[in-house]
Amino acid sequence: MNKEMGFLKWIVWASVAIALLIVVLFETHVLEAGALAGDAKTEFVVLTVAELLALALIPFAVGLFRIKYVRNKVKGGTSRTYGAWVLTRLGILSFLLLANTLCYYLFASVAFGYLAIIACLCMLVVFPTKERCANEMGKDNNES
Repeated sequence: MNKEMGFLKWIVWASVAIALLIVVLFETHVLEAGALAGDAKTEFVVLTVAELLALALIPFAVGLFRIKYVRNKVKGGTSRTYGAWVLTRLGILSFLLLANTLCYYLFASVAFGYLAIIACLCMLVVFPTKERCANEMGKDNNES
């Protein structure tokens, strides 16, 4: 399980690093910030979709292991099965983090920034650790 845990932690840190790279590229004017700032209709549609995705996907990702189907698959499965479900959860949150970070700079709208911060904080809440793994797989800490 240590190999999977290392990979899952790498996913979290890679997502944060890519988001920081986006920030650096826009803040140093390598990329043009506010390229879509004047298009109010597009901004409204994209912001509405981003907010709806955040409202739907963040609770789903954070509570993924409370779903009976997932819980049964993980508790009866292998560490590889667990890793696949955690990867799904982290993939959802990473997508939200990166998409909202990019939209923050493209539209120059603080709402996207807030959504990106929320996604990043949620990634910290579900950060993969051995204790979380043992708890979600229903094992004792010394079994894993």
